[in-house]
Amino acid sequence: MKANVVIGLVICGPILLIMLFIMYGLWMYPKKMKQKYEICTSRTIGTVKSIRVAGKGNGPHPSVYPTITYTTARGEVISSNEGVKGDGTPYKVGDTVTVFYDPQNPKNHYLSNDPMPEEASKTGLAIVIMCLIFTVITLLLCFFAW
Repeated sequence: MKANVVIGLVICGPILLIMLFIMYGLWMYPKKMKQKYEICTSRTIGTVKSIRVAGKGNGPHPSVYPTITYTTARGEVISSNEGVKGDGTPYKVGDTVTVFYDPQNPKNHYLSNDPMPEEASKTGLAIVIMCLIFTVITLLLCFFAW
């Protein structure tokens, strides 16, 4: 094996592994969301009880965690902290929101304004394509630059 190939693998191998993990996560996320949308069939109204801001999230904006409290059809009261990234939260304390939950496991839920699997799938696919392009460029650079 040529020395440049070994050097390329040592340098580019970890980068490629990281890219593969990112691509796998982005590929699976919409599928997991779709599963959640399929099993969370019960619907109720939740109330925003509090909002916690936690430093900076992914980018220049803080991570915002509203605490949503809702009551299931069986009378069980559930509280959940939903992480929201971006320019803030779309909620204010006291707001109501539609909550869809799994009747078998009421803590498993999503909110009516969560992104739909199709939207997440489009975004994830775009990022996966960018990761694939980056991976190919990295491979080419590693094997042909030395």
